[in-house]
Amino acid sequence: MSNSSNEGGGIDSIIKALDTARMSRFQAIITLLSALGVFLDGYDISIISVALLYIKPEFHPTSYELGLIGAATSIGMLIGALLFGYLADRFGRRLMFIWDLIFFVIFTALTAMAQNTIQLIIFRALLGIGLGADYALSTTIVAEFSPKSWRGKLMAANVFGWWVGALAAYLIGLALLPLGPISWRYMLAIGIIPAIAVIISRNWLPESPRWLVVHGQAEKAAKILEKALGVPVKPSDVEAAYKPLPRVPISELFSRDIVRYTAFVWGFWFAFDFVFYGISIFTPTLLIALGLKGMTAAVQASVFVAAMEMAGSAVSIVLMDRLGRKPITAIGFLVASALLLALGLMYPPSTLMLLTLFPLYAFFLTFGPGTTDFVYSAELFPTRVRATGQASSTAISRVGAVISIFFFPTLLATWGTSLSLIFFAIVGS
Repeated sequence: MSNSSNEGGGIDSIIKALDTARMSRFQAIITLLSALGVFLDGYDISIISVALLYIKPEFHPTSYELGLIGAATSIGMLIGALLFGYLADRFGRRLMFIWDLIFFVIFTALTAMAQNTIQLIIFRALLGIGLGADYALSTTIVAEFSPKSWRGKLMAANVFGWWVGALAAYLIGLALLPLGPISWRYMLAIGIIPAIAVIISRNWLPESPRWLVVHGQAEKAAKILEKALGVPVKPSDVEAAYKPLPRVPISELFSRDIVRYTAFVWGFWFAFDFVFYGISIFTPTLLIALGLKGMTAAVQASVFVAAMEMAGSAVSIVLMDRLGRKPITAIGFLVASALLLALGLMYPPSTLMLLTLFPLYAFFLTFGPGTTDFVYSAELFPTRVRATGQASSTAISRVGAVISIFFFPTLLATWGTSLSLIFFAIVGS
């Protein structure tokens, strides 16, 4: 983009430059640093599913306690998204984007040293606060630095970090299984290493120009935008372009022109998180219940499932603009539900059918709603209610995740594997 693109344009030129800027190295790095936080979420949520194979014989949790161990992080994430969202508005995105992971590191270390079920639940809920904060902040930062034409893809790329983290978790879990009963502690503690690397890397991250302008630092905001856009930017123009938006009540989400978007995104996120998280947290356990013999075989199969999830997300990102958000989401939900239903109806499946249908279920779930969820929330809600819509949608999704994770072990114990899968397939359809 040439310098002349901003000459004499003032506010309109600034806004146009923000919306039409080409993808740059600067924006790619910001997306990467954000996605690394989402990577940690994918790692932590997935590694507990492997760790539970050894936690259960050590702590002997009831089915309800097992559900709480799995759901604790999601409960903490709900609190963290709300708490750090307020702190980020007050003290800045960049500062909170570093401190939320420091919070995560401290309580991940304590989780790895837990001596009983209660400690494990409490520490995982507290580390979840850091993850929830990072989840909310990463989407905000990527959206605030993204050109309009790239926003959907960059949001999807940010979410892709989750599936990379999940695959890493299963690979590390598989590698550590031979260590025996103590291995679950190492599985959890290893999450500290990438978190520290991300904390150090994020020191490079600039503050959000929007936050700087709102807090009277338009000159700093102009310098950051010059670096991001490659055009000269006047502080006065940035200040006007980033005029603070009035806070809107949540009731605005139910106004006549927005309520259909709210209903769609809320229902979408709840259904996806309900189906995905209950099964994801207990994937190795479920695979054993479906007929695989032994921990090692279950974790090996989980590695393949995670690889298919990552592949589904990658294909979705490539095809998103060609096929459209709606077809991809519909295909993902319907095919994944059909495959889950087939597994439930043919229970117990043969090993061949299990290792074919379950990975395909994972592929289509991430190909569709697992990738388009954040894209829809970023693109459907108008600017004036986007933050409120994003926060409320996240809260709804966490409710779905917590309910699903908490009750999944009880469903398996009382309804059996077949009926449980059929139930989740119906919800996902």
